[in-house]
Amino acid sequence: MDVNAKLMAKMRRDRGTSVLSKDAYLDYLETFDSNLVTCVGAAYFDVNGLHEYNRDHGHDQGDVMLANVAGAIMEVFGEDRVFRTGGDEFVAICEDMPEQELARMVEQVEELFEQRGLSCAVGYEWRDSDLDMDAMIRSADMSMFRNKARFYEENDRRNVRGGA
Repeated sequence: MDVNAKLMAKMRRDRGTSVLSKDAYLDYLETFDSNLVTCVGAAYFDVNGLHEYNRDHGHDQGDVMLANVAGAIMEVFGEDRVFRTGGDEFVAICEDMPEQELARMVEQVEELFEQRGLSCAVGYEWRDSDLDMDAMIRSADMSMFRNKARFYEENDRRNVRGGA
């Protein structure tokens, strides 16, 4: 691999978490061809309480926590399916995977989060028709947002602890 190819490969990874970068995510969305897959699913993850965690433990520890969240997601979904789309937001995209498998993988990640003292809101969407990736990602994001709202209803925002 020449120097330029190594640099390009490195740029496709998020430096802090090792998942695929937002640029890689945007490239994926731009080149996604629904005619080449029979079904697709997306899982959307957003860390709960990152602001409070950074305030209480410092940004360096917040960065470690984000790397731990990303590591748990990659452990289940693999390195080539997980993207960092924002500061504390991650998306895993799975082509040609049955819905039950996607749901099982989401559950596995949630179990890892719990075991490791991490807290993330999670939502997912799976489709085998109308494979509009933008609409599907929005739907997964809305599902995650509802999960996050429930988290904050159940937990007083000032008392968010436990690693996320």
